[in-house]
Amino acid sequence: MELATFNTPAEGFRLTQAMSEAFQQHGFILVKDMFSKEEMELLLECFHTEEFRDKVFTRSDGGERGFQMALWWEPGNDTVGLVTRSRRVVETMRDLLGGQELYHLSSKLIMKSPKSGGAFAWHQDYGYFYENGILFPDCGSVSIPLDPCYRENGCLQIIPGSHKLGRLDHRKKGDLASVDTERLEEIIKVLGEPVMAETEPGDVLFFHSNLLHTSGPNISPDKRWNLVLAFNQTSNQPYHERFLPPVSKLEMVEDAMILSNHTKQSTIDKRFIENRQDDSVDNLN
Repeated sequence: MELATFNTPAEGFRLTQAMSEAFQQHGFILVKDMFSKEEMELLLECFHTEEFRDKVFTRSDGGERGFQMALWWEPGNDTVGLVTRSRRVVETMRDLLGGQELYHLSSKLIMKSPKSGGAFAWHQDYGYFYENGILFPDCGSVSIPLDPCYRENGCLQIIPGSHKLGRLDHRKKGDLASVDTERLEEIIKVLGEPVMAETEPGDVLFFHSNLLHTSGPNISPDKRWNLVLAFNQTSNQPYHERFLPPVSKLEMVEDAMILSNHTKQSTIDKRFIENRQDDSVDNLN
């Protein structure tokens, strides 16, 4: 993990050649303290609104424990949307994926309650995106912890270098998509044991859509909330619209607007997905 972990300098974040090389080699980079404490406090306020509470549903890998999530298609103009469209997020993800224009694919909030939140099955994000009509894995996700994330409360676990495997077959496991257990065991023999992405609020994990990752159950007394933003290259839009919505242009905003334009609730429809609309894994066996 250390080889792909970078600190944000006092003068502010900028993507370096070393970061780009680490992303290409490992499939991810972790940037420490990319967002300030004040920015994170304002971001968290948005998730204590009725708008979000009403859109939460439960998912599980078929086990006894589940986790809660909310998913939406449009960034909106609340502080969540400003973070999503901020220059430091969009330009970094764009450049890590090769420099082509991006659009916002989706956002989701993953919530694991203390001593009860369930695991998220091993998968590649492209395992979902492929099933929904995206032809190339020219996508990436941005994971922003809203709470301290560590092993016991179900932090992300990743297999560095697994993005080089290409897309793996996924099967339905409960409400989720998951890779084959036997193949996963062989991958671990070759690439090594998974590493824990233990993070603090303000840290940001950028990762490729083919990176294998999971998150364990929350057996701790602490909640674990995590915001995940997905981006795709505009030239790689889905060839059908049976699940993913049509592409809309991403209007990037300056980083300073996160503080100066703080708003807890969006005046633009974020297009939340309803529980019954989530059929993204229905075609898997």
